[in-house]
Amino acid sequence: MLHLAWHRILRDQSLDELRRDYPCPYAVVSLPLDPLVDEALRTLARRVARRYANGLNGPAYGFGEARATFAPDDARLSDPDAAFTCATFVLQMLRSVGVRLVDPERWRAPTPDDLRWQETVGARLVAWIDQRLHGDLLRARERIDHDLGALRFRPADVAGAALLPSDEWPATADAVAPHARFLEGLLAPQ
Repeated sequence: MLHLAWHRILRDQSLDELRRDYPCPYAVVSLPLDPLVDEALRTLARRVARRYANGLNGPAYGFGEARATFAPDDARLSDPDAAFTCATFVLQMLRSVGVRLVDPERWRAPTPDDLRWQETVGARLVAWIDQRLHGDLLRARERIDHDLGALRFRPADVAGAALLPSDEWPATADAVAPHARFLEGLLAPQ
């Protein structure tokens, strides 16, 4: 499983490693992709994992509406300054091989909870960059300020969209919502 764990931390882990590293409820949803598209996605994932293995120039964490894609031949980002959440990373990996899972044009506006989440995560990200990377804090703060109020795609939204038949892609927020709520209910702590 290739996933963006946090800022510039891209991990390629087995399901057993994920369970160990993230001891929380989870779900795995398999996409009904054409075999050729599935193979293209697997190849791209291997190339992205190799290209960004050192983390120094890997995908940034951020919650803006990144439209960047990964080039199929060398995994280079179309926008080297792009930033992703774990969910938007998945969406853009899929988009890179021609699969539009959700439709941002028909997505819900950010809620007050989304804005609070963005502010909280943004503050954590700046503190993390300051503490661990001693990076460009001014740039990080500018990105966060710019991204506040961006559309939010939650992991359950992406998984919920994957539960829809492929002829319903790109999915709208309204179509995804019941599936996302169902998954969130399954994964809620008991």
